[in-house]
Amino acid sequence: MIIAIVQARMGSTRLPKKVMKEIEGHPLLWHVLKRIAYSEVIDKIVLATSEKKQDSVLFELAKDMGFEAITGSEDDVLDRFYKVAVKYEPDVIVRLTADCPIIEPTMIDQIIKFYIKHKDKFDYVHRGDYYPEGVAEVEVFSYEILEKIWEEAEKKSDREHVTSYIWSHPDKFKIGEVNYNENLEDIRLEVDEFNDLKVVRKIYNALYQQGEIFHWAAVHEFLKNHPEIMVINKYIERNEGYQISLEND
Repeated sequence: MIIAIVQARMGSTRLPKKVMKEIEGHPLLWHVLKRIAYSEVIDKIVLATSEKKQDSVLFELAKDMGFEAITGSEDDVLDRFYKVAVKYEPDVIVRLTADCPIIEPTMIDQIIKFYIKHKDKFDYVHRGDYYPEGVAEVEVFSYEILEKIWEEAEKKSDREHVTSYIWSHPDKFKIGEVNYNENLEDIRLEVDEFNDLKVVRKIYNALYQQGEIFHWAAVHEFLKNHPEIMVINKYIERNEGYQISLEND
C-alpha cells in the first residue's frame, strides 16, 4: 500500500489558521486534499492533525471529504506519522504538507515512481531544489525508515519536521532526489505568510474552475504572463520555518 500522510494544524505562527483560509469558496486544506486525490498511484490519503480542540475542524473537514484522519501531538508530528503507519502498515509512505494548495499530482506520482524504481538504492527520496516551491513538496520513504527515525530522533526540531533527522544524517541514510529540468526555485507557491496566500489567490482566481483542477503547465504560463505576481512574496526565504525550529532546539 502507498499511503499519503498530510500534516495540518491551525496553530501556524506566521499565518494563524492558514489551512482554513478561503480560496475560491473552499478552505485551503480542501484544495490541497482534492489535488492530492488526483494522484494515480496513492492508495490512501490520511490527514494527521493534532488533538487540540481548534484542530477538530480539520479532522471533520477531512472526514466530510471522505478521507481518513487521525489526531496526535501538536508538536511531535513524527509521532503522528508513526501512529498512521502502525495502523495501516503501508509499504510506502508519502509525506505531504497542508500549506501547498498548488501541489501538482503528476509531480507527486513522478517522485513516488522514482522511489519505487530505486528503493533498493535509496532509503528516502525528495524533490530537488530546481522545482518551484510548493508544487512538488513530496518526500517518500518506507515504514521501516519511519520507524527508525521515530526511535532515534530526539531533537524537538526533528520531531516537528518529521524527516529532518534523515537529511541531517546522510551518514545513516541513502538519500535520492528527483531533479526538475529547469531552474524555477525562485517561484514560491507555498503558503506561510499572508503575501503567499495573496499570490495563490490570484492564481486560483485566474485558473480555477469548480469540479476540476488546473495543472502546473497552466500555472507556469500564467506566471510568465504576469511576472509582477511573483514579486509579492519574493522576499520570503525557503525553509524559514525549519530555521526557526532549529533556533528553538
